[in-house]
Parts: sequence; structure tokens; C-alpha cells
Amino acid sequence: MISVARPIQSIASGARDVTAWFESVNLAVAPPTSTSAAGAGRARIAFDAVIARRDLSYHGTYKRLGNLAMTAIGSLCAGRRLYDIECGYRVVRLGTLLEAQHYYRGNRYSEAAELMVVLARLGYGIDNTIEVHVPTARTRTRLSDAAKHVFAMFGAWYLVACW
Repeated sequence: MISVARPIQSIASGARDVTAWFESVNLAVAPPTSTSAAGAGRARIAFDAVIARRDLSYHGTYKRLGNLAMTAIGSLCAGRRLYDIECGYRVVRLGTLLEAQHYYRGNRYSEAAELMVVLARLGYGIDNTIEVHVPTARTRTRLSDAAKHVFAMFGAWYLVACW
């Protein structure tokens, strides 16, 4: 098994959750597939991006329903089923990220949602099934933030489809 990232020691609470997530990223790495001398010892990465989904059980009903609605809209824009469009825990291959940056603007927190839509529309492999517990809840989310994210997701879809 190949280590994608080494977890670091942290004094912040919830360090175990981050460590568990990085260990889970290792599941996205497949064993070596090449038997030629040039490819010996190399591993094939099964996904271009691993974007976690949050365990929202500690949030209230309003926040969970809002996240469900945003994820449904994001899935529609992305053209595939996603599980959490707003999560910031992610690992993206450098070449993938460099290409995707041509198609999104990233205004404040909408960057995570836009990136998911762009990656999916460009055909990159995304794993969005790894669930993490985030130890703090963001409580300053407003309906206007959600509206901005919806416009940003449709804008990202439009840029990929029409550019």
C-alpha cells in the first residue's frame, strides 16, 4: 500500500479524524499493474480526486436538509451522484487541478462545489464516499451563501460545457 499523505501531529482537537481520513485515502491507490521493466514498482491511482463527505449527524435538521438540497443541485450540475458537494477535505492530483482551474472562479466557499462540478464534467475520477467527522460546525451559513453556491455551480457547468 502506498501512502498518499502522512498525517501530522496536531494540537487541534479532532486530529484522529484527520489521521483516519488520510489513512482512508490509501484505499484509492491500487497495487502495481505493470509488469514491464519501465513500469515496475509504480502504482496506478484509481481516482484523480478524493473528496471526503462529512458526517452531518451533529447538525440540526435545517443544516442537513440544506446540505442535501445543495448536493442534489451539485449532482445535477456534475452529471453524476455526489454525496457532499461542500466538503473541504480533499486530495487532488496536481495535473487534474491545473486543468480544472481554467473552468472555475472560486468565490469564497463556493470553490469546493465548483471544483466538484468541474472535475466531474471534465470526466475525472472522483471518490466522494469517504466519510469524515468534522469536529466543529460552521454556523454562519446564510441563505444568500447557498444562492451564491447554486449560481457558482451552474456557472462552472456552463464554462465546462460551452468553453
